[in-house]
Amino acid sequence: MTRILHHISDILQVIALSIPVIILLRMILRKKTTQINWFHETGLVLFASYLVGLFSQTFVFNLQRDTTAFRVNLTPLNKLTEFEYIVIRDGNLSYFFIEILGNILMFSVIGFLLPLLFQKLGSAKRVILLCFLTSLTIELIQLALPRGTDIDDILMNTLGGILGYALYRLFYKLFPKGMARFHQNTL
Repeated sequence: MTRILHHISDILQVIALSIPVIILLRMILRKKTTQINWFHETGLVLFASYLVGLFSQTFVFNLQRDTTAFRVNLTPLNKLTEFEYIVIRDGNLSYFFIEILGNILMFSVIGFLLPLLFQKLGSAKRVILLCFLTSLTIELIQLALPRGTDIDDILMNTLGGILGYALYRLFYKLFPKGMARFHQNTL
């Protein structure tokens, strides 16, 4: 449980520290001729700060405490076998929350926010492809770092993107006007 709290604490600190920097960058880079959609701008800042937090957890903080350093798993669904040994037999629930649920939830945020903030990415195919490619890129970069690389992370991250997109579609059906406020040209 302590490990889970460390991950949450680390990512929240990075997100909080990145928000003022991202706001400043948005103020500098935003076109001055367009009217501001505050819903969209707030969503962009939160999304960008989330990506910075994800980057920190994926590459920076875990370099110091990763116990799976230099481990490469190319066997799909190997985490199910590990789950049986680590969680069920050894009772290590943090493995489930970090390695399985954490990977799914991390990318469900991306699967939800991509179509919400970027209308051109509104199709399931594009969101799923972007989640897959982002996850693949992370795992390939981790090959060059003292980190573990796992095909199951790609599968779970992509599943998370699918679930996030499904949640986006559900919210869009339930609250179409509220969700449309986040589109760039909607005021």
